[in-house]
Amino acid sequence: MSKILYLHQYFKTPSEAGASRSYFLAKAMVEAGHQVTIITQGDFKKVEIIDGIKVIYLENQYSNKMGVLKRIRAYFQFYFSAKNTAKQLEFDFIYATSTPLLVGWLGRKLAIKRKVQYFFEVRDLWPDFPIQAGVLPFPFSWMLRRMERLIYRDAQKIVTCSKGIYETVCQRTIPGKVIVASNFSPFPKVEIEPNGQNFIYFGSLGRYNGIELWRPFLERLKEMNTGAQWFVVGEGAQESLVKELSKEFPFIHLVKPMPRNELLSFIREKNIRYSWVTFSKLPVLQTNSPNKLFDSWQFGLIPIINQIGWMKEWADEFAAIFCDHTNPDHTIQQLLKINHSEAELQKFQSGTSKASAYFDSKKSISEVIDVIPKQSQFHRQKWAVISTVHPPYDQRLSQRIPELISSQYLVYYLGKGRGLPHLSSPIARVFFFYPYLLFWIFGHRVKGVHLADPELLPLGIFLKKLGFNVIWDVHEDFEEQFFLKKGSNATYIKWIARWEKKLLNCGARLMVTEKYYAELGRYKDFVPTIVPNFPSSYPFKQIAYLFDEDSLHPKFIYVGIINEHRGMLELFEAWKNVKLVFPNAELILVGRSNLDIPAEITHLEGQWLEVATSISGAWAGISFIKKTNPITHYPLRSFPTKIGEYAALGLPVICNLTPIHSEFLEDSGVFLQEISVEEMTSAFIDFIGEEQKRAKLKQCALGKRSRIQNNSTNLSKSSELYQL
Repeated sequence: MSKILYLHQYFKTPSEAGASRSYFLAKAMVEAGHQVTIITQGDFKKVEIIDGIKVIYLENQYSNKMGVLKRIRAYFQFYFSAKNTAKQLEFDFIYATSTPLLVGWLGRKLAIKRKVQYFFEVRDLWPDFPIQAGVLPFPFSWMLRRMERLIYRDAQKIVTCSKGIYETVCQRTIPGKVIVASNFSPFPKVEIEPNGQNFIYFGSLGRYNGIELWRPFLERLKEMNTGAQWFVVGEGAQESLVKELSKEFPFIHLVKPMPRNELLSFIREKNIRYSWVTFSKLPVLQTNSPNKLFDSWQFGLIPIINQIGWMKEWADEFAAIFCDHTNPDHTIQQLLKINHSEAELQKFQSGTSKASAYFDSKKSISEVIDVIPKQSQFHRQKWAVISTVHPPYDQRLSQRIPELISSQYLVYYLGKGRGLPHLSSPIARVFFFYPYLLFWIFGHRVKGVHLADPELLPLGIFLKKLGFNVIWDVHEDFEEQFFLKKGSNATYIKWIARWEKKLLNCGARLMVTEKYYAELGRYKDFVPTIVPNFPSSYPFKQIAYLFDEDSLHPKFIYVGIINEHRGMLELFEAWKNVKLVFPNAELILVGRSNLDIPAEITHLEGQWLEVATSISGAWAGISFIKKTNPITHYPLRSFPTKIGEYAALGLPVICNLTPIHSEFLEDSGVFLQEISVEEMTSAFIDFIGEEQKRAKLKQCALGKRSRIQNNSTNLSKSSELYQL
């Protein structure tokens, strides 16, 4: 097992006031057989063994009461002290957690010097926060942005603590390297106090905790004279503001910070029901994962939040109350309704229990433990995955391939949105991209390239002759693509076939997504490695809970390119018939369209994470594939990515009968013999009307989701190709 160096400047145990996430993660690492050494700060230098964890405390004073310059000095003081201490330690692996960003930079520098792997845990987005707060001017903001990119680039995995942080980090690095191990509370779930009406705020009283936004609500509470008391447990830069408020509003009581394991007794003693989880109105704070929110759910409190984003989504699930400080009366009415309605209280009891189950501590901890290397194993060989066409969220390239290999190699992704602009012309892409790609490859000293598009074949031949390792990835049959998009273009096909054969004859490795591609005649003299386009569990496992229960009205979704080759014209006509029978039925299409979409159908653009709340509760997904070419039958033999994505969410699929559909979906699909208005209409109406059949399909789909999220069969197949 690994010797792990854990870097966290603000490490706390449950017996201390503050967040103890790192304690429970480190404890789980020890229980998994690893040796863990934590470097953190303290009032004086000492070494302690805490539940099998070796904790090295370095003398360093830090408080959010400090000004900017004093904070910066504290950051650098810890950085250099920790760096000197780490030099004397033996370790196989580094786990560095922010904030500040310097801790991640330290982890990166130590990992490079010792030639070990490191994970970087993102608790809060830096440098977004100081930039938006206006305390980090140029050029310092540029320097920290550069540091952030390099930390993400060289980390083997990036652990994010909320869906909001995950979405942002995925835009800045290879999505396949990023996982979500949500923040959590380690305490057992407690039921909501049936007779409570008092309020509590516990945690830091910093400048950006939104203390100033309480005033409108406090004024209304004072006018109403309900007798409710407000306890503020914490310390920080805004203590003086709380003391001023307590003079104006006598029901406010400032209490010294206390350990989390003592807080529950205080909550019960003071008959508290509501917890304030507020922050200032900086956009970056919508992504954070406040410990007080997760503890509130566990302590039987109803959180009152003021941030949109992922926290607002849980307020919509009755796991919290959303408070707009410009409209305090609305919040007051919600509270009165809960206080005087047993049914309303039960609704929030159910919602907080749902949140508690979803953000289960064991689940979050296992997300980290499962991906930590069992032993020191590090290859400094660098690979570049290159695509001139596919977008950053392409499942196979920017997420799937790096996910499979990032535990052993440094992997870079170059593509549209990752260093390359969008150019529609292949000739223009070759002319403009080749000089940049060559400069980048030589500048970053990569040893291998993974190529995904036909126009990159000459580049691969050139690099192969220079001694680079090259993988040619066939995840679409270019002959079928040209037949479909351009008709029979013999010139393109002839040149591509010639380049492809030359590249493979030079010794490049061949990777294909399906057995059908491996059996194509042009590959008969080569040995392809089949790496299926199996759906990755991320990001779908992060939004799967939104599809556990069906919406109250019939709701169907289609995600992908919206054109006539996907049966959309027939679908439009069929949906008119469905609406005549079920007027409240809803069809949502997500993706780019070259068609005029009827008004009765909702059209959205965006990625899964961006539109998830709009399509939550969908009854089924849709996947139709037309035989557009009588010679090749494109694309009947290719794997439609969307059916794997639907399965990862636990959705039944309404589709036409194809070998891939029937083989993959099995008992979770409704199969049409052909794409026609009549068959589509009948399929939708039967699906909506036959409740028992629909429930059985849903159960099969949920079983498939479980298998996908726990499947590791394919995780080593592509990494074998990189061991050249």
